[in-house]
Amino acid sequence: MSERKDMYLPYAKQLIEMDKAYYCFCTKERLDALHNDSDDIGGGYDRHCRNLPKEVVEKNLADGVPYVIRQKMPLEGSTTFEDAVFGSITVENSELQDQILIKTDGYPTYNFANVIDDHTNTEI
Repeated sequence: MSERKDMYLPYAKQLIEMDKAYYCFCTKERLDALHNDSDDIGGGYDRHCRNLPKEVVEKNLADGVPYVIRQKMPLEGSTTFEDAVFGSITVENSELQDQILIKTDGYPTYNFANVIDDHTNTEI
């Protein structure tokens, strides 16, 4: 995958332009504190960077602040899918976390890479 690393970022940036993803500049220390202070088992991300003003995002990018790119999951309603073992499963969207698409090292997460590989018909 390392030889194809640069092919994934443009797709993530396209999702940002479509308001379906965003830059997250939270530090490891902040995320660890969220996890440690959380009463829920998942210690989920609080979407702190989800609606940062454009000027803040641009300044952070210009200043080289490390970031990940997260997918904006729906906040309301529910999502239903069919599981081969358990059948129909419905999850409240408020329980979903904004998943990371591109990590701080620039590599895509496994799930995002699979979607892009399928979309572009890229084989390993």
